[in-house]
Amino acid sequence: MELKKLIQKRWISSAKKCSESVRDELKNYRENWKKYIDDKIGLKPGIKILDTCCGPGFMSIILSGEKRKVIGADECDEMLEEARKNAKDFGASVDFINMDCHKLDFPDKSFDMVVSRNSLWTMYNPGEAYKEWVRVLKPGGRIVIFESSWCMEYRKRDAMEKKKEFRKNNNLPTHDTLYFWGDHQLAQELDVRSMLGNVERPDWDYRVLDRIKMDVDIDMDAWKYLWSDEDKKLYGYAPMFMINAKKCR
Repeated sequence: MELKKLIQKRWISSAKKCSESVRDELKNYRENWKKYIDDKIGLKPGIKILDTCCGPGFMSIILSGEKRKVIGADECDEMLEEARKNAKDFGASVDFINMDCHKLDFPDKSFDMVVSRNSLWTMYNPGEAYKEWVRVLKPGGRIVIFESSWCMEYRKRDAMEKKKEFRKNNNLPTHDTLYFWGDHQLAQELDVRSMLGNVERPDWDYRVLDRIKMDVDIDMDAWKYLWSDEDKKLYGYAPMFMINAKKCR
């Protein structure tokens, strides 16, 4: 199956389960995320923010309020339907639109901040996506990304052994039974074919952003502040990092 179609099919199949997980996070950890982002970056009122590959709306909802204009973009209608429900239930004002986040339909220099969480590893051309996100960013604006080094275990034997050992030490199955939502087979195929499964991250992200003149700061300890104890137990073999990249010009 063509990678783009596989990605779309995977997220259609997992929209409801993903939304359930996001709702749980918003109920229990929303304030943690707001505090972390405010401490590390500063959440100014009145700014314009684009949440790319927004899924069920987690980051959009986190960043809403204080007269900020937040737009959540995703190419999956099922995810956008869940995002609108979640925004309503959590009292967030967000505009959700269907858009390919590799090819944004916005003019240059439209946003003060572009954010995304756990999306680049699923994209069919993450390098081009980064360039597009920089294009729509105003000078002095920031790209804020929360990601992990997912899928390396399918390309690198030592990474797979590390994952198995980590899960064994936490009394978990060494194979993937708890990670996926929706269609397990679809998810497995996407992970095996991930465009970022064979690169070192966040080194790869730093090089891409540095080449397009971004001033890049990386917090390798973001997971310590933002993951629940259960997340740490399940996914600690690939800790989440935060990229905070400022557009220099």
